[in-house]
Parts: sequence; structure tokens; C-alpha cells
Amino acid sequence: MFFDRPFLKKQLDSNEKMLWYGRTAVFFSHWGVPVWILMIPAVFFSGRVIFLACNRYRRLFRLLDSTKKYIPV
Repeated sequence: MFFDRPFLKKQLDSNEKMLWYGRTAVFFSHWGVPVWILMIPAVFFSGRVIFLACNRYRRLFRLLDSTKKYIPV
């Protein structure tokens, strides 16, 4: 059959990787670097950026809230 030839089999495997993991995973798996090792710092730093952004806006809203004059009931 036509998938028996090694070149076409390799192309099929590469296309399957593209479908599952995307272009970056195909590139790094070609160089022998497991993608999950690269994902650990990516997840950490993206979480850190989100945390710092939320903290900044929380402080900003707290400052704006403290400038309001509350009317006692």
C-alpha cells in the first residue's frame, strides 16, 4: 500500500503531530527537546504575569474606592 513507504509514513507521523501539538512541538521534537519541559517555565511565567496584572488592578480599584465619600445611613 502507499503508506508502506518510509517517507510517506514519516510525513503522516509529522502531520499527526501537527494536528495534536502544533508547529512548535514538531520543531522541538525534531531537535529532541521534550515539549513538556518547555511548558513548565511557560506556565509559571504566564501565571506570574496574570497574577501581577490582577494585583495591580486590585490596588488601583482599592485606591479609587477609598476616594469615595460614603454617606452614613
